[in-house]
Amino acid sequence: MTGVPKTVVNDRVEVLGAVPEDEFVQQVWDALDVTP
Repeated sequence: MTGVPKTVVNDRVEVLGAVPEDEFVQQVWDALDVTP
């Protein structure tokens, strides 16, 4: 058995595992339909 982080944003985007900060932030913006 292994464990990795799973982050779900607005029930639309799932981020599985560790990702670089800039990629994570971009996925959050995409889930919010907002352009930074």
